[in-house]
Amino acid sequence: MNDRLVQIPKNTIKVGKHAPFPIYDKDEKLLVQAGLELTDTQALLLQKYDRLFTYDKELITALMSVDNKAGLQTEEELEEENAAAYKMPTPFVRIKQLEADLQCVIDGRLHSTDFSATIYRLVDRLHVLTKDTPDCILATIFLDRQFPDSVKKSLSVAIICDLITEALQYNEQDRRALVAAALTMDIGFIYSRANMSNHATLSKQLLEEFGVTDRLWLEFVVKHHENNDGSGLPEGLMCDHIPLGAAILSLVVAYCDQFTGKYASEKKSQSQALRDFFQDNDPRYKGALKKLLLQVVGCYPPGKVVILKNKDVGVILRRGTRPDASQVRCFPGSKGEANKASHVRNVDSKINPIVEVISPEKLSLDMSFENLWGYGERNL
Repeated sequence: MNDRLVQIPKNTIKVGKHAPFPIYDKDEKLLVQAGLELTDTQALLLQKYDRLFTYDKELITALMSVDNKAGLQTEEELEEENAAAYKMPTPFVRIKQLEADLQCVIDGRLHSTDFSATIYRLVDRLHVLTKDTPDCILATIFLDRQFPDSVKKSLSVAIICDLITEALQYNEQDRRALVAAALTMDIGFIYSRANMSNHATLSKQLLEEFGVTDRLWLEFVVKHHENNDGSGLPEGLMCDHIPLGAAILSLVVAYCDQFTGKYASEKKSQSQALRDFFQDNDPRYKGALKKLLLQVVGCYPPGKVVILKNKDVGVILRRGTRPDASQVRCFPGSKGEANKASHVRNVDSKINPIVEVISPEKLSLDMSFENLWGYGERNL
């Protein structure tokens, strides 16, 4: 069983209420989409299962906190809090809000007496999302069809960096410094006429002017274009002279530059480009970090649109327990028309393998993120 599944307490599933999250069995089969009102018949069907699961850990926690107050509040107060918990925005709504807030901070429209504290609050919000619903958050990077601007790119890099630090079991201080650096690494492009050769240095200087004093944060920003072989900027550092956080940042930036947004659609064969990226012994990046990145995002990350061996077109929903394994929402037929009935299946390099990654534009995708990931119409 996928260790990201969270067991659903039976008392949170109530007849006549809208399911606040997608409900799965232990084999990750979707039983009820989020947003659907549970009928008596559906409730009886769910009772046949010993255990039910979902991926939305934060919402489960919110609902449990409401139930734990039983006996301490009036029935009307409990019903009001319960309704609020059931209306919690989906991960996709929350990441878009975080992106909008980051844009406001970078643009100077969301003023704060403490710039560092403001960024760290965004870092902590992002960490909650990547920890509780990592596949959904990763998908927002790869299913985006636009050229990423500086803020969107920084957020994409920050998402992957946060997941890497979780895999490395980074200490809290270093994790927050690295993700803060990812969110602000390109601030030199926004506030000045920086170019590739000097933007890291200018970004560091601007952050210092904004009152940032965290040594690691500043170091990761100024060194995020240094390369393992000494070919990077601004100092041409080599190997062990590059902090681990800066090396991670450099690799993730290179990965996102190639495989996110419209950049990815320019590749003649995304599948071959992905294989080349991870298999190539590029001296600029440490091989061990590439392996770690592959473990974190998978061969085919959530949000990638793929063609299976049986000609079905689908969207990667979740990473599997191995880099080559994925869960895919498939749309029957070679045209991949998303308005047809879909089904979810697990695939890997042996079971109906993925044969190609294609641009999202080639999938007639009328479904929202919420519908693709089983959140129904809950989009508040």
